[in-house]
Amino acid sequence: MLAALAAVSLRLLAQTHGEITDEVSDPSGAVVGGPAVTVTHEQTNASRHMTSNSAGLYGFPSLVPGSVESS
Repeated sequence: MLAALAAVSLRLLAQTHGEITDEVSDPSGAVVGGPAVTVTHEQTNASRHMTSNSAGLYGFPSLVPGSVESS
């Protein structure tokens, strides 16, 4: 019984976060690898930073629900 409750709790916890994945490109649409990317949660002003890979891809897992701004 306790294991079943723990499994339900973990599933509920997993549903309280979101993820952003995207690609950095210039105005012509060409992929840009290596720039810094920041996401800021608008309600809490908490920020997370990373650098995109050589293919311009980046991802921010486990984001708290709410509005975010990326730059």
